Amino acid sequence: MRAGEWSQIATSLAALAVAVSGFGGAAAAAEYYARAALQQSLGYDDNPNFSVDDTRGSGASITSTSGLSLNAGAQTPAFQFDTNAVLSYDIFPDNTELNSFDQQIGASVARRFGQSRYGVQGSFLSDTTRTSDVEETGRFVDTNSRRYVWSAGPFMQTQIDPLNSASLSATYSNQDRVSQNLPDSEQYSANAQWTHILTPRTQAQAGLNGFIYNSNSSGSNESESIGATFGVLHQVSQRLSVRFLAGPVYTIQRIRGKQSFINEFGLPESDTNNRSSSLSYQIDSGATYQLSERTDFGATFTRTASPDTTSGVVTESNRVAFSANHDILRTVSVGTALIYNRRTNLASGGGGDDDVRDLVEIGPNVTWKVDNDLWLSLNYRFRWQREDDTGSTATSNGVFFALNYDLPRLLGNR
Repeated sequence: MRAGEWSQIATSLAALAVAVSGFGGAAAAAEYYARAALQQSLGYDDNPNFSVDDTRGSGASITSTSGLSLNAGAQTPAFQFDTNAVLSYDIFPDNTELNSFDQQIGASVARRFGQSRYGVQGSFLSDTTRTSDVEETGRFVDTNSRRYVWSAGPFMQTQIDPLNSASLSATYSNQDRVSQNLPDSEQYSANAQWTHILTPRTQAQAGLNGFIYNSNSSGSNESESIGATFGVLHQVSQRLSVRFLAGPVYTIQRIRGKQSFINEFGLPESDTNNRSSSLSYQIDSGATYQLSERTDFGATFTRTASPDTTSGVVTESNRVAFSANHDILRTVSVGTALIYNRRTNLASGGGGDDDVRDLVEIGPNVTWKVDNDLWLSLNYRFRWQREDDTGSTATSNGVFFALNYDLPRLLGNR
């Protein structure tokens, strides 16, 4: 990471410290808490890098993941300060180039004034394309390239009256890529939401969202999206709840002169200043159903159109997810998850087969709650992805055994 990035991170943390000191008058009679958990996973994956036809060099591998989760903070009726960290060390004995130590660290401070709550948050993330690129862009992974992301921004929540509430948030992020083939970028996002209680079981909701991507290192890609959603959340019965929100989204993308971008996005060789825009729609819908005290189901369908966080390419995503869980015994449960995601690259107009990627993931699991602080689980994961412009596919089969242990909690007050 560049020295300037460390300076930016330090500035964000300093801003949080100033905010904490500014709220110090509310810290009397504060409650303090600290929680931690240890995770250890051992497994086998026949294509851990999720490479096309397993020809890009990963090969089967045993995997080991060691993790530590931390959460600590202080709160009073009017003030809250919270910090969290997730540290993960992945080891691939047969493919050491995939070894990775990832960190995700965050902090937030908030102050309540009457029926409103104001605050600021900041975070730092260090991970690699082995996880981020597949999950965020749907792109295949060629190399295990590291990225550093830091972000900060304010937020606000207010209870307008007994029936109406609203929230606002904004975030600035800076992403630094080690690889010369992936751009550094600045990203800006903002969200606003209003909720109105229609009945004790029904809420109406409206929202606005915006996102700006700028690859500041090369100046080769700028993208924006702005959208709105409207819909309802309804508790049909004690066992069934549903939600449906939808609305328009408008996206703009400008690609300027960078040959690597022109080649990647399939633009004509002579096109060094491409601009495209589209009007689409977004959906956020889902349902949960509790069949019995031991069995529950969940399903979601989401549709989005926005710049991806890796390259800024405007991408349309249609994602379906299903989950089920059943408690065989008081301490033993079985479950499964199914995900299908179709992503369309809109950089050159979108809509054609050459722009489409499909992803399927299936993951049954068994969990044993040994006691209140210790869980053991056995998971199988199948992944399949198709890259339509080449007709190439990637498949991955993995089996993982995991242990999770919650350390004793620390609580105090003064």
